[in-house]
Amino acid sequence: MSDGEQHDASDSEVNAEGSVEKQPAPFTDEQMQMEIKCKTSDGGVINVRVSHLLQSSVFKNMWKDLDMSPKDLEEFEFKVNVETNIFSKVVEWMGEHIGKEDPKIEDDPATRQRKPLAFSEYETDFFKVGVEEIANLIKAANYLDIKSLYYSGCQALANVIGNKTPEELRELFGLEDDLTEDEKADIRRRNMWFNLIYFYIPLHNISKMVEIREESSQPNNSGQQPNNSNVQRKTPMEFCKEYPNDVLAFGLRLATLYFVICYILPITDSKFQALAYTKAFAAVAATNAFRLHQRLRAVNWPFFSQMFLYELMLEDSAHYLLYCMIFVISSPITLALLPVSIYAIFNLIATLNKFSTETGIAHNSFIISRLVQFKQQASPNMLSTAACAEIFLLPIIILMIFMGKASLVGPFVYYRFLTMRYMSRRNPYTREMFSQLKFIFISWANNPSCPTFVSSSILKFIALIERLAPQQVAM
Repeated sequence: MSDGEQHDASDSEVNAEGSVEKQPAPFTDEQMQMEIKCKTSDGGVINVRVSHLLQSSVFKNMWKDLDMSPKDLEEFEFKVNVETNIFSKVVEWMGEHIGKEDPKIEDDPATRQRKPLAFSEYETDFFKVGVEEIANLIKAANYLDIKSLYYSGCQALANVIGNKTPEELRELFGLEDDLTEDEKADIRRRNMWFNLIYFYIPLHNISKMVEIREESSQPNNSGQQPNNSNVQRKTPMEFCKEYPNDVLAFGLRLATLYFVICYILPITDSKFQALAYTKAFAAVAATNAFRLHQRLRAVNWPFFSQMFLYELMLEDSAHYLLYCMIFVISSPITLALLPVSIYAIFNLIATLNKFSTETGIAHNSFIISRLVQFKQQASPNMLSTAACAEIFLLPIIILMIFMGKASLVGPFVYYRFLTMRYMSRRNPYTREMFSQLKFIFISWANNPSCPTFVSSSILKFIALIERLAPQQVAM
């Protein structure tokens, strides 16, 4: 710091204690209750307490720039470029937020998306107005620089339009539809798979989802397929000899799908159908135990040491071993077969793709090429559906306790499984689905048509889930 800067700083401190006051004097409790005349843009006059107006950065800066003292309150007139009806709502908002901190804008570390703001009961009721009025409140908050109202107003407007279809948005904002019915029918036809599941996966996140490749036990495998023109073709027998682990996993996954089909469809006798549920999870457990053995061979820590167990619990295969143990000993839940079936299909196609590339039959097999194309297009939807099913299994297990079909330990063990899936190093879809479900439920809670007690219950439930969620994601 230079001598001049030190001198200025010293003067500032002297002035702060002396008779000359450059900063506005603090208000006493009595002065905080005094009212200031506020003149609106349409000629209205509203008397507003000083304690309310101090939430406006415009008012505070004006008070500071004019070098005014609390004695000037009686003669001061604050002009606001806001209509009377809107400004009265702004005053009401400021009255309810005296002494409260402004909402913080945060990003979810798991999804790197902005967290939606959660509203109190008062704030939910406050924004149960039309879109035009919300927009005017946002403009007023921006003009007066009231951060709490500005951020909350933007969130309220996002909640209003978040769950609406394009047709509803056009009607809401008076926009013309520039597509013909034939053009829209063609778009729906080309996106048929997406239309089946778009009700819980927003469009802007589908494009961000990445394909999950099965981890290889071979260190040199980068996940890239070799160039077909430079690779010597193998016979199917040579492929089986070179990749015995993949062949064994392929057989176990085929067995998984076979038992799932036998359980769901009445194609076998009733006795075998009853056993197919357990056999399906046994096949899944064998697959994941085999994959876990491959993954942990490279770990140098002693068995059953703390670091070895830590590495073990980070592996997705260990998660699904626990998953199988939970459902093998409980009453059958058909939904529990959905995630393991999806992963079996996903990895079966990956193995078929590898087989076709190594043996050179990719161009001669229409079925394999179509399956590979399906995997490339639908893998985000498949993995998101599996994650969604895993999440909704928890309330089902809790309900089964009251029906006498599940033990009291079940929800606690399954909660541990969900936390491990949330912290998965390879698969971000559980975190994505929790984020999307949170956004959807907050939108419902902040919807003007949602009853207050329902909105309050949803927000409390979301707060409970956030307290139970892991604080860090394993890398």
